[in-house]
Amino acid sequence: MIPVPDFTVGNTITVAIAIYKQNWKKYLKLSLIAHLWLLVPVYGWARYFAIAAWISKLSLNELVAQPDNIEHKQYFTIRSLFIFMFTALVTIFTILIAIVLCYFFIIILLICIAFLLQIIFNSPIVDNLNQIIDKEEGVAFWTFFWGIILLFSLASTLSYVRLFLTDFGLTGNQTDKLFNLISQSYSLTKQKLKIFSIILQSFFLVFPVWVISFFFVIIVLSFLLWGIERFVVSEININDVYLGLLFFICWIVWTNLLTMPFWQSVKAVTYHELNQRVDYDLMSNHRQ
Repeated sequence: MIPVPDFTVGNTITVAIAIYKQNWKKYLKLSLIAHLWLLVPVYGWARYFAIAAWISKLSLNELVAQPDNIEHKQYFTIRSLFIFMFTALVTIFTILIAIVLCYFFIIILLICIAFLLQIIFNSPIVDNLNQIIDKEEGVAFWTFFWGIILLFSLASTLSYVRLFLTDFGLTGNQTDKLFNLISQSYSLTKQKLKIFSIILQSFFLVFPVWVISFFFVIIVLSFLLWGIERFVVSEININDVYLGLLFFICWIVWTNLLTMPFWQSVKAVTYHELNQRVDYDLMSNHRQ
């Protein structure tokens, strides 16, 4: 059992790192199995989310003196897989709604800027919009570009805050309801700002892993392509779009394979602390 200090953002991440370090071999093996299951449509995707939830449970067991008695196989029954898959789809749909709303907000913002430029410089609105979108150089363009990326990222993260703990709440029996995981996550994540801070700082912590993985995947793919051209065929004709897509998929999968156990550990520590706080509040109200 790993002792948990006061519930602060820094302590939460520190304990999550400690859990990952103590169990990295087991967690990475489970993460590899989960990502291999992604090759199987629908059923394999459900297995991926179930394994991710199982890693969270194993991380939670590191924090509690008396772990619950839910067995491994109960996470992988057809009913449980359906619940995990449904919960994941709801989460993805919620994030997509936030992104779409952001998209329309940006369109309205561009129109307002165009109107403002028309008033100031007395130039056509369409030309102003084209200049804003098509000009791919200068500080103003890149500031606007990264501002949009930041806006999309913040919107998707804020929409995910209330669904951050949907890996917990499974009891492994037939009384599990379809919305159990979602409702429990909503009931625990009332401290939205703190949860958002935990997600944000955890992202900054794993960001170097994404950067290192970027160059690692480039080196590995380049070496593989060189080996194929050197020993198998004399020349490989691969469309740049397909090559870029292959690189992107390999980069995302490899990095997520390494970082997924860390995120599940962060969720476990957060859930442990918030759940303890809820239990304490209930006991205090009962005494009153």
